Amino acid sequence: MALQLSAETGYQAVILTSGNAVEALVSSGLDPATPIFCVGDATARRLASTDFSDVRSASGDAEDLVALICRDLVAGQDAILHLSGTMIAIDIGSSLNDAGFQVDRRVVYRAQPINAFTETTVKALGTGSVDGVLLYSPQSARLLVERLRHAALEAVTAEMTAYCISRSVADAAGALTWRKVAVASRPNQLDLLALLPN
Repeated sequence: MALQLSAETGYQAVILTSGNAVEALVSSGLDPATPIFCVGDATARRLASTDFSDVRSASGDAEDLVALICRDLVAGQDAILHLSGTMIAIDIGSSLNDAGFQVDRRVVYRAQPINAFTETTVKALGTGSVDGVLLYSPQSARLLVERLRHAALEAVTAEMTAYCISRSVADAAGALTWRKVAVASRPNQLDLLALLPN
């Protein structure tokens, strides 16, 4: 989804909780000196090749991001722009509002869930060819559970590992029985990938 803002738009900072919002930010017309607060390092790295010069990463989860913003910014000044998808796992705006900040949330991307697994995926799951699955959000975990049940494949997870980026993701995946549920030590992609066997 396109986002057009003038360079004079009065935002003191921008929040990105997903790398999916980077494209909208780059094309927004915002002053490239505007501080950009990212929930994780992967999103911050995606901004390295852009003109935005003040990129700060919480290197963690939503709580870490709120803490970073509260430390670095002053409440009661210009609003903070939050670029997000249609669905959000945690309402960062509400937490920041409670701390005295004004947050303007703009939806700039939409995740489109699949309606069903492909034949190739069904075959791989049914024959035990899949050892594990990487889960990045509670919503993706819930959708996986739903699709496995719809395909009558929920029993296959007993021989699989759920690699979860956070405890909330693991809780959502817990609707099924897994051989193992592994949770990243910190909610970022590097720590998630570190769970994978060598």
